[in-house]
Amino acid sequence: LGTEGSSFSVVLSGTEKVFFDGKLLTRGDDNDYIVDYNRGDIRFMPKRLITKDSRVIVEFEYADQNYLRSTLTLSNELTFNKLRLNFSFYNEEDSKNSTGTQTLDSLDRALLRLVGNEAATPLSIRQPDDGFRADRIQYALRDSTVGGKKYSQILVYSTNPDSARFTATFSPVGEGKGNYIQDAAAANGRVYRWVAPDSATGAMRGGFEPIRQLVAPNRRQLTTLGVDYQLFTNTRLVAEVAASNNDANLFSTVGDSANVGFGVFTNIQNRFSFGQNKIWSVNSDVKFETTQANFKPLNPYRAAEFTRDWNLPFSGNGGSSATNSGGASIGNLNAIPSAATENMTLASVNLARKDWFSINYEFGNFHRANVYEGQRHVARFDFQRDGWRFRTAFFDLNTEGSSEKSNYQKPNFELSKNFKRIKFGVAAERERNERRDILKDTLTRASFGFDSWRVFAETQNTEGSSVSFNYTQRYDFQPFTSPLNPSEGRKLSSISKIDELNLTGNLTKNPHSILSWNLTYRNLAVADTSRTTLRPQTTYLGRVEYNFSIFKSGLAGSTLYELGSGQEQKIEYQYVKVNKGEGQYTWTDRNHDTIPQLDEFDIAPFRDQADYVRVSLFTNQFVRTNNATFAQSLRFEPKNIWRDSGIGGGLRFLRRFSTISNVQISRRVKIDDPSVIPPTPEGGVSAWNVFQLDIPDRSLIALNL
Repeated sequence: LGTEGSSFSVVLSGTEKVFFDGKLLTRGDDNDYIVDYNRGDIRFMPKRLITKDSRVIVEFEYADQNYLRSTLTLSNELTFNKLRLNFSFYNEEDSKNSTGTQTLDSLDRALLRLVGNEAATPLSIRQPDDGFRADRIQYALRDSTVGGKKYSQILVYSTNPDSARFTATFSPVGEGKGNYIQDAAAANGRVYRWVAPDSATGAMRGGFEPIRQLVAPNRRQLTTLGVDYQLFTNTRLVAEVAASNNDANLFSTVGDSANVGFGVFTNIQNRFSFGQNKIWSVNSDVKFETTQANFKPLNPYRAAEFTRDWNLPFSGNGGSSATNSGGASIGNLNAIPSAATENMTLASVNLARKDWFSINYEFGNFHRANVYEGQRHVARFDFQRDGWRFRTAFFDLNTEGSSEKSNYQKPNFELSKNFKRIKFGVAAERERNERRDILKDTLTRASFGFDSWRVFAETQNTEGSSVSFNYTQRYDFQPFTSPLNPSEGRKLSSISKIDELNLTGNLTKNPHSILSWNLTYRNLAVADTSRTTLRPQTTYLGRVEYNFSIFKSGLAGSTLYELGSGQEQKIEYQYVKVNKGEGQYTWTDRNHDTIPQLDEFDIAPFRDQADYVRVSLFTNQFVRTNNATFAQSLRFEPKNIWRDSGIGGGLRFLRRFSTISNVQISRRVKIDDPSVIPPTPEGGVSAWNVFQLDIPDRSLIALNL
């Protein structure tokens, strides 16, 4: 829905889309980012510096195997001269009887029938039939009294076979919404500990609960009917009607009345050219979209930063939810807005002269019933003549909900001049996003602002060598609240200043010798550290690569040196018992307590003793690191140097061989002080000397050679 001339698309192969500040990135170690599917993480390359100002959005697809699933698609298209009709139907349905990784008993099925489309989260506390096992995390049930209030059936980790009779699966429920936290322990597995609620307010202080999420079988259907009609020579009509049917729980009929939703999209386009050789053009475009609250598309079809561009609220009453006020200065991208009927109108007109200038104006209105009303004006101007180019744009958004109103402005411009071999330019932009609580008349913490300017120069000669220089300075603003000065919460105050320098380029002496580099330096200065969690920080990235080929490609190679600062995810380990000979580790009960602990596992000296495997458990905790990589490769192929004719027997024999040699060092160490250039690793380890391999354990994160 919402695409010209098509109804929907279904991506059957696994893929991902990564947006950086609203722009789609390219995957690859010589491009923007790489993905480790085993770890489920994304690592950005040195050309992409991730900072507090970066907006990273990842759209990905995955398949869950809770049930056997069937998929059916039907589509048809008819064309009659100026008219094109298309019809599509998509059905994706789980089998209620064939389960995959999930096992449901009769009580689970009964609960799913009762809850309907609501989440089913029964307690996960179980008493195993085989009693206590030393290689399993088990708990005892205890009672506790806090502030005169009695709490019963509290899980307490224990290794006493007489009391540790229960197991439990813990699920994250959000900070302050649970009674348990993960506890640091030497046990072979994750241990959770109960924390007493606040004695004064009774507020919970944990983030986990002994519950498990039951997944119900579901059905997703989407039916679309579209029309594309050329009304007149310069006018085209595109329209589409879509109906979705989403049953989140095939076990239950509760809530089925809200399964079906409808959506309509229309677009009228007008293209008109005039003047000598039709160098002038006027284009107009009007789009209208309406979707019911229960309409659910198969895939996201709106722009990646649609939420940010419209300042959408995320609570049912249209005001700021806990997500809004929780601290993210630009965010709310991961929040889910409450369901509501939506109407959106976009109208634009464009006047342009070929290869000279263009003027564009767009008006937008977005309405969410009883929740949100927004009006947006966007104007753009682009002029280019005799090597000069001037671009400017202005964005103005006004919104209002039941408890929040906002004004969002984004003016920017860029002026550049092309000479024979060099281009100079200057650019500036400003953003002011003031989101106000209507009752308090103060800015919410989702408000932000910044002023930024940059100068740049680019050069390119006929041999293909190029150099690019960018210097950027940015000033950030955010609201503060002070009991002593309430008026302070009604304006944006300066919070930080950023200086950033970037130098990229390549030197191509000939096609057989190419040197390329990408160097970035950034310094963050904080105006008042008492009013923010930000701290002064220096960041750098660098990548230098040289590729050569000589002697008719008989000798070729590449050299790569890469350095930068980043962060590394903390990893926990758990050892799982398997059949003898199928693992890599063995357990030695060093303290003779019959309880396996993490420091009691070693690599098995003999294959028949290997009865444990190590499983990595990734956490949401990170440590700052200093990264450096060096790679060198050489390829020697004598046959490219010496041909068959006119060479002796020794060289003829040498032509039969070739060699390829590779050396690679990749090192990550902990950062001690990020404000020093370069950030100082712990233990006196050099930040840039990748050949320093004698690294203390307290500093080392990873070393691959």
